[in-house]
Amino acid sequence: GTVTIEAQAIQDLSAFNLDFRGFEISDITVNDTPAEFSRDEHELRVTPAEPLLNGEMFTTAVTYSGQPGAVTTKAVPILTGWMNYGNGVYVASEPEGAPGWYPVNDHPLDKATYTFRITVLEPYVVATNGLLQETIDNGDTTTYVLEASDPTASYLVTVNIAEFVVQTEEGPDGLPIRNYFPADIAEDAANDFARTSEMIEFFSSIFGPYPFEAYGVVVADTHFPFALETQTLSLFARSWIDGEGGSEEAIAHELAHQWYGNSVSLGQWEDIWLNEGFATYASWLWFEHSRGPEIMKRIVSSTYEQMASGYRPFTVELSKRDIVNVLAGIPEDVVLTREQAETVVTTLVGDTLSEQEITDLVAALPAEGIGPDQIRELVGSLSFEEITLSSEQLWELALLLTLEEEIGEVLPLPNRGFVPPGNPPPNDLFNFGVYQRGALTLHYLRLYVGDEIFFDILRTYADRYRYGNATTEDFIALAEEVSGEELDDVLNAWLYAPTMPELP
Repeated sequence: GTVTIEAQAIQDLSAFNLDFRGFEISDITVNDTPAEFSRDEHELRVTPAEPLLNGEMFTTAVTYSGQPGAVTTKAVPILTGWMNYGNGVYVASEPEGAPGWYPVNDHPLDKATYTFRITVLEPYVVATNGLLQETIDNGDTTTYVLEASDPTASYLVTVNIAEFVVQTEEGPDGLPIRNYFPADIAEDAANDFARTSEMIEFFSSIFGPYPFEAYGVVVADTHFPFALETQTLSLFARSWIDGEGGSEEAIAHELAHQWYGNSVSLGQWEDIWLNEGFATYASWLWFEHSRGPEIMKRIVSSTYEQMASGYRPFTVELSKRDIVNVLAGIPEDVVLTREQAETVVTTLVGDTLSEQEITDLVAALPAEGIGPDQIRELVGSLSFEEITLSSEQLWELALLLTLEEEIGEVLPLPNRGFVPPGNPPPNDLFNFGVYQRGALTLHYLRLYVGDEIFFDILRTYADRYRYGNATTEDFIALAEEVSGEELDDVLNAWLYAPTMPELP
C-alpha cells in the first residue's frame, strides 16, 4: 500500500521523523523526488533530496508491504492497532497503535484529515471514519473510497472490514448516521442503538453543535472488553449487544467523546481525564435527562463511596532522596513566607528539633521569603534520612510547594487501586479513577458554580478548542474565566490529592 501525507513545515527541515513499525518499505518520495530514509525501532527518519523551508507545503509518499501488526504498550494491558479476528478486521489504536499499520506522526497534537482507498474481496464491506464517497466495482473486488474531512488524531483513525449489514438514518439537522452490524445480531444491535439520534440532540443542547460530518457505530463480530470513540464511527464488539439496551451508558459515553476527546483532544496523555472524565460525566447527564434527577444523585453517591474506599488515608515512608527528587519540580515562581517555611520544616523534622530550634532556623531566613533554590537548600540542610508522612501531611506539602501534579509521579506512593485523575502513571493511564473521579470532579465543579455557569463552561470549552487540543491548565483557566471564580485550589484537590475531597 501507499500512504501519502500532505503537510507544512513549521521550521526549516533537513529531515523529519514519522512513527512506523514493521513492514518493508520499498520507496519514499518527498515532492515526487526519491528521499533517503533510515529506521530505528519504531522511528522512521526521512531525508528529502532538498531541505524543506519553514512554511513550505510538501507531500511525502511511503510505499510499503507486509502484514499489519498489533502494538503492545505499557499504558494498557491489551494489544492495540490493527486486529484480524479471522472473519474480519477492526482497528483500535488508543493510545499508540496507529504506527502498527501506517506511517504517521503519532501524537494527538498533530491531527489530519484522511482519504481512504481500500480494496477488498466480495462480499466484504469497509467502514472507516468519515463518509463513503465512492465504491468501484473491480469484478471480484471492490474499492471503497471514504473521506474524513475534519481534523482527526491518529489514535482515533479506524478501519473495519467484515461482511457487515449497513443501516443508515438521518439524525438531528440532517446528520448522516451509518451503522455497521454483523448480520446475525443486526436487529438486536439496531434496538440497542435506537436512541442515538435522541442522545445527539440532547448532547448538542448542552455541549453545543455536534462537531462532525457524520456519526454511527461499527460492531466487530468478536469479543473485547472495551468500546472506543473512533472519530465519527465508534467501535463496539458483539459482546456489547443484547438487544435490550444494556449498553446504554457505554453508547452515551462513546458518543460524548465526539465533543470531548475527538473534537477537543488532549494536548498530552497525562490529561486523559479530559477525555474519560468528561465522557463518563456525560453519560450520567444522559441518565439524569432521560430518567430524572434522582438517578444522578444515586450515581454520584455510589461512585463517591466506591472511589473513597480506594482513597483511604495512608502513611508512606520516604527517604530524603525521595523528597529531594520531588523538590526538583518546584516552579520557579514559588516563594515561601517564613511561616510557610516553618510548616515545611515542622512537617519534616518536627519530631527531632525543638520548637525553639525550628524558630531559630526559620528566623535566619530572608524576610522576603525563599524561592525554589533556597527551599531545596533548606530541606537539604535538615537532619533526616527517612520520614513517615500521612496522606494529609503529604498533600499539605504539595499545596505549599505547588507540586500537586508531582505527587504520585515522583514519590513512591502505595498502590491504592484508584489513582487521582489529574496525572495517572504512564503504565496505568486508563485507571478507573481517571473515569470515575474525573467525572466526580466535574460534578463538584457543577455544584460549586451552579448549573447555568457549569454548562456555559462546557459549551465554551467545546467551542474554543473545537478541532484542537487542550490541557488541564487550559480547562481550569477557561472555567475561571467563565465563572469569575478562583478554581485552582478547588479543582486541584479533586484532580491530584492522594485522598478524596468531600462532596458538599
